[in-house]
Amino acid sequence: MLFRLNGRKAIAFAAVPIFAAPNFADAESRMSAETSLNVVAGRPVKAASVPSPAIKSDKPKRHRPSWIWNLFGFGYVQGDCSSWLRAGEVAPPMTVRRYEEISLCFKGFTSTDKPRLQVFGPGGERVQRPMKATMAVDGGLQWFWYSEDAGEVFRRPGVYRFTVTAAHTVGTSGSIVVKPATESGVYFSFDDPIRPGEAVTGTAVGRKPGSLVLASLYGDERDGKPHPKLRLLKDLEPVKADSNGEGVIRWVATKDLKSGTYVMLVEPFVSGGHECDLSCTVFEVKSRN
Repeated sequence: MLFRLNGRKAIAFAAVPIFAAPNFADAESRMSAETSLNVVAGRPVKAASVPSPAIKSDKPKRHRPSWIWNLFGFGYVQGDCSSWLRAGEVAPPMTVRRYEEISLCFKGFTSTDKPRLQVFGPGGERVQRPMKATMAVDGGLQWFWYSEDAGEVFRRPGVYRFTVTAAHTVGTSGSIVVKPATESGVYFSFDDPIRPGEAVTGTAVGRKPGSLVLASLYGDERDGKPHPKLRLLKDLEPVKADSNGEGVIRWVATKDLKSGTYVMLVEPFVSGGHECDLSCTVFEVKSRN
């Protein structure tokens, strides 16, 4: 099995002593957030820039802790091949949900084929440049997309067509049918470390259309030194889920932001304690000051 180190440092917990937390009462004046709702229509999550519709209602009730434990990195394991497709044939359609991991496993390519896979979107546009395969555990070749990678390639529901070009094997193709997510989840996109002017986005999926997506920002601004607890800095403006049950929270780092460790949390927070779960992500901010 292939092991991938997640540079985004997603989730793991640290059992460390509790230190006194600083006063973040003025954090609001030093932080600013920008939120937007991206109706996924062929644009990557990173490009989400459509202003959120104004939400004229009372403040929504939040269900998040006032602090969370600091987080550390961990790795992902690439999935094995549970079924095989044949090189030189038209593969049967595959059905997946938005942000679901996708694995295409083939047998039959020769050792000199050097196959490359491309994916074309519902409108015929190329969404995946020629991609090399990896050796599968059980032999054969595998093309694999992790959840967040799949979300950026297969950006909206629809039928995607793939083709495989090889030196000595022809006619390999198939289709992937992408449907809206049915299970609630959130997927994050950013380049770590974050610098002023750069953004972190959290795409919530599997929500009821029109429902609110709530998010909060946590951090530790004590001169970039690591501390075990990250305090709530501010609640970000909510956005509404679109017709596919998706909503994008977008936060932009400002110039006056101090270097340090920060976390974006998108509800629901299912941990019930102070350990972060799959609803949040950790990232570093590098200030130019």
